[in-house]
Amino acid sequence: MGVAAANVGDILIFRKDVCISEVLEEIHHFEQNLSGMNSDKDEPLRSILNEIEAKQYLLDNVKKYRIPRKETELTRKKLESDKKQLDEYPEGRNQW
Repeated sequence: MGVAAANVGDILIFRKDVCISEVLEEIHHFEQNLSGMNSDKDEPLRSILNEIEAKQYLLDNVKKYRIPRKETELTRKKLESDKKQLDEYPEGRNQW
């Protein structure tokens, strides 16, 4: 709710005000789901790991996709939040 981009099953949904990084992240999540990335993990650990990997992918490809600085900084903050969430998850860092 309230997001500009979402991956629901095999459907990608984008609002008019979606930004570059949101589109790229949701496409990456779609590809993660197709490949079964972390499908051996239970929720919410699977989602946390996929979020971390997707955000790191965005940061690794800032220049390639010309992601604006503001979006890059927001992605960095979200990545740190996701890593903190993983640290708080039982056996979290051992899964990464």
